[in-house]
Amino acid sequence: MSKVSLEDVSEHMVLVGLAGPDSHKLLTQAVDQAPNDDYQTNITDTLCSYKLPGSVNRYMLLGLTEKMKIIWESLAKDTTEANTSSWKLSDIRAGIPHISTDTVEAFVPQMVNLQIVNGVNFKKGCYPGQEVVARMQYLGKLKRRMYRAVISDESLMPKAGDEIYSPESSSGQGAGKVVNVERSPQGGYELLSVMEIKSAEASGLKLANENGPDIKLTDLPYAFDAA
Repeated sequence: MSKVSLEDVSEHMVLVGLAGPDSHKLLTQAVDQAPNDDYQTNITDTLCSYKLPGSVNRYMLLGLTEKMKIIWESLAKDTTEANTSSWKLSDIRAGIPHISTDTVEAFVPQMVNLQIVNGVNFKKGCYPGQEVVARMQYLGKLKRRMYRAVISDESLMPKAGDEIYSPESSSGQGAGKVVNVERSPQGGYELLSVMEIKSAEASGLKLANENGPDIKLTDLPYAFDAA
């Protein structure tokens, strides 16, 4: 709850994402030293590099514009420039959620697996909603969690906040809700969705309603018991 001040540094700093099986080697060549472990950060006077979890090595680089120009030119020799959707898709495949205006206040952190991906610290001090979050962690029983899924049917494009239907749901709150979604290079859509555990473990998941496109669950890169 400390007082802070914010300053727009867009004119002076650049943020770049780097991902791929050879990204650690390429980043090491460009900056001499790259983080080795997930969530590890390397900080110098001109650059902050941070390693994110995922099926391939992924890094966020934040640095002064002139420094980042040099790094960009070095990395560009052996990489392909991608767009923001590609990065968001890599987050979905890594099981990392992003909350938008369509899903704000819809979940507690444990529902979107933040306790698994180092997204919440239960040892820190007070913050708004702490009692609810702590009660769920230490005393409650989680009835909903986030799953990764695919939709092959392109007749209806899903979006964040869309409802998930399941014939098994009887809670009155719906079987689940889409958190993030991106088009898949293989066709269809890939998404993260918070769902009732009992509905996810059954069959018949649909987007929006009982007549919507089929939803098929796929693997996350981490296990739920990691929590």
